[in-house]
Amino acid sequence: IDPFTNDFINQRLTFSNATLSLSTPIFNGFRLKNSIKQNNFNLKASEMEVEETRQNLKLNVTLAYFQLLNALDVLNLAKARAELTQKQVERLEVLAKEGFGNPADYTDMKGQLANDNMAAINAENAIVQARINLFQLLGMDTDENLLFERFGVDEALEAYPLSAEEIYTESLQNLAAYK
Repeated sequence: IDPFTNDFINQRLTFSNATLSLSTPIFNGFRLKNSIKQNNFNLKASEMEVEETRQNLKLNVTLAYFQLLNALDVLNLAKARAELTQKQVERLEVLAKEGFGNPADYTDMKGQLANDNMAAINAENAIVQARINLFQLLGMDTDENLLFERFGVDEALEAYPLSAEEIYTESLQNLAAYK
């Protein structure tokens, strides 16, 4: 079959095809060189992201610890206030039984005692939540028996020698988020 006319012919047709190709970039606009630089910058950015994550974890653990200490302080204050209010209720109850004082003051103080007791319960719940948050950040199971104590936090905060401007400058130089 003649491939050009589609007719039957008594001849043998043979075809051959040969190609040679060579691909060598002569100039690609420094694409390879810039690609290597880009990959190096991407590597450094990834390293800074890892460092930023580490720094954020340290900061979050520190803040969670301070929140736990704050919740413990709030609980102590709420309990002290509830005790003081209980004494006031007892005093006003004695006065009400003796016929002295205003009965409305007694009932108001009982309502205040209920509010103070509720504040103490809320403070206990805040401690539980702060503990859970801290243990989650540390990657530990919650341990109810573990006690947290202060380790000179107040002295460390007072003794910090840098001003706000110096802290800002230092953070620009050292924090991975800025880099």
